[in-house]
This record gives sequence, structure tokens and C-alpha cells, in this order.
Amino acid sequence: MQQLDAYAEDLITELFRQRLGSRRRSAEVAIRPGDPMTSAVMKTQSFWVPGYGFKTAKDVTIEDLELRVQMYWRYIGGMKARADWCLQVVDLMKVEGVTTLGELKANLPELPKGEEDDDDGLAELVAAV
Repeated sequence: MQQLDAYAEDLITELFRQRLGSRRRSAEVAIRPGDPMTSAVMKTQSFWVPGYGFKTAKDVTIEDLELRVQMYWRYIGGMKARADWCLQVVDLMKVEGVTTLGELKANLPELPKGEEDDDDGLAELVAAV
């Protein structure tokens, strides 16, 4: 069971990393308190604000950061739902004693809500099996 928990954590981390996108991640990494370049970076660095778009870091408000918190919590909920789905499939595979999805005879569980429109490939994976 510990191995499954570790697998779920790795899966959540990887999906979350992909979801954020390199531009958003690099924008946050570029802002370091105490770094003498921070003031210059803040004048030009873009920062994503849900419902608004990109803002320069120096113009980001408390409300903007609260919107980002809500966005991250939604991501976490979605990633947990995907991880739970994968764990359900792992359980089915273990019960049947198979090592690949192609060997699985049982029907796959329903995808988490909203997966049909998502871009992480889970819907395509299910359709291929």
C-alpha cells in the first residue's frame, strides 16, 4: 500500500507540474526575495492571474494572489481525482493478475468529471484500451 501511495504522490506531482506550464513556473521562480535583481525583474516579469490574464509582478494584488490560491486548489482536486482513478485501475489489474492495460478484461472505471475535455491524455488512454 505504501508503494501505491508513493505512486499516487508521484503522479499528482507530475500532472500538476505539467498543468502549470513552463512560463508560469519560471515567472514564480524568477522572483526571489532579497535578490538585488528582484526590483528589475518585477518591472517586466509576467504573472498569470486567473480571470484577468498576465500582469507584471509588481502589479499583482492580494486579490490576485487569492485567485491564484483558488486556481491551485482546483488543480489539486483534479489531480487527486486522476490519481484515485489510476489507483482504481491498478486495483483492477492486480485482481486480474495482468501487467498492462491491454490485458485487462474488466471495464475501466468512469473517468473523473471533466476529463473528456482535459489535455493530460487520460481520456485518450481510456479510448485506446
